[in-house]
Amino acid sequence: MTAPTGRIRQAALNPPQLARKAIRNPRLFPEIAEGLKSDKPRVKYGCAKALRLISEQHPDRLFPYFDFFVGLLDDENKILQWAGIFVLSHLARADDDDKFAAIFARYFSAIPGPVLITAANVIQGGARIAQAKPHLADRIAAEILKVGSARYRTPECRNVAIGHAILALSAIVRLLRNPAPTMLFVRKQLKSPRPANRKKAEQFLKSYACALATSMQLPSGTAPASGAATRRPRRVAVARAVSLQGVSSRPTPKVAGEGASHSARGGRAPLPLNRYGLAPLR
Repeated sequence: MTAPTGRIRQAALNPPQLARKAIRNPRLFPEIAEGLKSDKPRVKYGCAKALRLISEQHPDRLFPYFDFFVGLLDDENKILQWAGIFVLSHLARADDDDKFAAIFARYFSAIPGPVLITAANVIQGGARIAQAKPHLADRIAAEILKVGSARYRTPECRNVAIGHAILALSAIVRLLRNPAPTMLFVRKQLKSPRPANRKKAEQFLKSYACALATSMQLPSGTAPASGAATRRPRRVAVARAVSLQGVSSRPTPKVAGEGASHSARGGRAPLPLNRYGLAPLR
């Protein structure tokens, strides 16, 4: 392996700028990859951040290096592991040959533990992959649900991971052919010892009930006309949807937004990331 060039060492100090340069000049990608092996943290992690940014904006540019990022899943450096998890989840959008199928088990192997941050990154990445590859949504949900029996350093770590799981599942539940296991898991969190998880579970179930009620008002395969006002679901339909989920409270009347479908290319807007590459729980 060759050392990163002087221009990469300097450019890595400004990851967004380095990402823009690499998008314009793909020949920089191998040099940025070499930068991950630098013994200087600012260079190493600056290059990792640049690759993350590129994967979000132009996954097709990085897809030729798919196998390189697969290798990062086993890197001794946890931050580089998390970078690999993040980048691969975005490369799924450019994976027309379904290369991800070959690494499916390997990608999700961290969810049962023991490292919370690694598991949380995988859970979040799983939601992005399901949105890009809806045919994998049920398999991915099954992997995310393993968090319920995961073993991390403490029981509270597992509760934190469950919070990430609720958010991830809320982004893909409309893609599931069999949402029953997911709904059962989320209903159990209504009694979670972690208040944040109880709140997330309530929001999840209300949003799902409203979406279901809305779908009852439309013929299959249709959507409201452009510019038309969204009709509030009939009270009987709302009550039926709520009873299906076991939620005693009435769904909020603002159906639009809360009950919006998370499509394969859409879903909720990305949450801001902390220095570990992990979206904070709210």
